[in-house]
Amino acid sequence: MLALWGLAVPRMRHGLGVRAFFCELRGTTQRTKGPHRNHGSHMRILKKLCAILWFSLLCLQAIPVDATERVHLEEWYQKKWCNKQGNQLELVLPDRTRCDCLTRTHAIEFDFANKWYEAIGQSLHYSRLTGKRPGIVLILESPTDKKYWHKLNKTIEHFKLHIDTWSIGEGAY
Repeated sequence: MLALWGLAVPRMRHGLGVRAFFCELRGTTQRTKGPHRNHGSHMRILKKLCAILWFSLLCLQAIPVDATERVHLEEWYQKKWCNKQGNQLELVLPDRTRCDCLTRTHAIEFDFANKWYEAIGQSLHYSRLTGKRPGIVLILESPTDKKYWHKLNKTIEHFKLHIDTWSIGEGAY
């Protein structure tokens, strides 16, 4: 038996036909002669199982992957850092992308530590559109996030990119 959403469902054995499987599921015996009168009940069971599967997949898609891991949303860090500096928050650029924070000298991208590589491209893109120097504020929520800070800065250094970096959060320097 397989427990499925609180229901005890028998495992389909090798060689067991669909009709026999549903009979076993309902706890009845399979008729060998004559028309199969319980076809409708099999279809109802199959429809219920499909509906349960569809609903569970729908629920799983609605849960953001990072939702359980984050201390605060990215916007919380943006407001905290950008407003403290007295700068423009969430500026919509001509191509409809959004620069997280625009200062007098920098176009800044905020990202969580594990997305450091995305921040490089976005900050360069914002810099190109605004004519300002690219910058990244990396959100370090724990001391273990410091490895991403090192990866970010080593990559910037290796490719001689002119990107300024800052960190914010519990694991910040």
